[in-house]
Amino acid sequence: MKKRIIAWAVLLSVCAAALGLWCSAAAGKTARTLPCKEEGLILSITTFDGKSESKPFLKCFGHTWIGLDNRTGHTVYLKDRAIPDGEMVTFSVWAVSGLSGLLFDLEPCYIANYGRYTGRLSLSTNIGEEQLKVIEDYME
Repeated sequence: MKKRIIAWAVLLSVCAAALGLWCSAAAGKTARTLPCKEEGLILSITTFDGKSESKPFLKCFGHTWIGLDNRTGHTVYLKDRAIPDGEMVTFSVWAVSGLSGLLFDLEPCYIANYGRYTGRLSLSTNIGEEQLKVIEDYME
């Protein structure tokens, strides 16, 4: 019983933290990021709730993607893809016919060319190069 109470307390704390993060994103801001050290490999998950793109009778349910920012001082490889120092690669899946599988670098283009994903939120963490293999295994 005590373990169950602790589990519920942890779950409620996590939900409260997530809700606080969402509620604190002020309208009009294009992005909010919880940062990490800006060196090495930075793995980020970015999410967009769809509110800024929803219209009456047309609901946008949002989108989420993962980014890998290389600040190691040298090129790293994710699968067969080279990621030079100072560059970032994003990857995601889309529920659109004709766009099957894992898609790379669509989101930065949508942001730069169309001003999309206003109000997006990101969480980032530093990872070691040895952890790239774990990411590659999940991509299979």
